[in-house]
Amino acid sequence: MRFRCINVYSEYLGDTEKTRERTRQLRVDSDFMDYIFAKNIKYIDNEYIKQLNIKCSGSAKEISIYSELEPGYPEIVIPFDFDNYSDLDEKEKTIFWIKSIESVLLFLKPKMNCKDEDIKKYIELLNEKINTN
Repeated sequence: MRFRCINVYSEYLGDTEKTRERTRQLRVDSDFMDYIFAKNIKYIDNEYIKQLNIKCSGSAKEISIYSELEPGYPEIVIPFDFDNYSDLDEKEKTIFWIKSIESVLLFLKPKMNCKDEDIKKYIELLNEKINTN
């Protein structure tokens, strides 16, 4: 398989419009991760994912696999506190997303069975973004 993109979204909040609004905000804030991946890495050959779906959940206590219904498209849940997140400035949000994606990829690495260098290179490129902002 080839891991090609990252999709970030909010868990369902009991209201479709509120969920869409929050998802829109999360995607605006985290879009740089997918852009850097697509522009510089393009894909990572692995045995587990084609698209990384990251579900931000206020009830999650740790990173976990939420669903594996469609092979190659697992839903990964990450703990997320929107109230604390909304208080962060732009640089702090960037750091939050870099730390989050690094944690998710380290969590998935045993299932992915891919080269360490590919993940390390991606994280290094993301960290460069912090130094340029």
